[in-house]
Amino acid sequence: MPTVEKTHGSRVYIRPLEQRFEIGDQADVDEEMAAYLCEERGDFERVDALQEGDEWAGDSPPWEEPDGDTNDEPKVDADDVVDTLEEAEKPRPEDAIEMGLCPWCSEYEGENVGMHASRSHPDEWDEYNEED
Repeated sequence: MPTVEKTHGSRVYIRPLEQRFEIGDQADVDEEMAAYLCEERGDFERVDALQEGDEWAGDSPPWEEPDGDTNDEPKVDADDVVDTLEEAEKPRPEDAIEMGLCPWCSEYEGENVGMHASRSHPDEWDEYNEED
């Protein structure tokens, strides 16, 4: 037996059911009454609950519980996520140098960061200078 719910509109009295309905009120009705209330009146919706042995009568079939991992997307490695986050938190080399920090290590802070970087990280320093 279908269950319908008053979903919008004002309070109504449905004579065949001898019942007054406000939004949120539900009633068990036969198929013909459900069609009338939902399709013809339009202010009711079917809210049939799937019960054991019943066939689904709602707008869409019931969900099925997955038997296993149904995610077809590749797994994400937690270490990759951490590396990505750490990389995102690092300042750009030009910003780090402006702040007096070595962008390639945490061993130097000071106003002569350029000298430190050119001596301790020559390849990175050359690449940084070529970008300018």
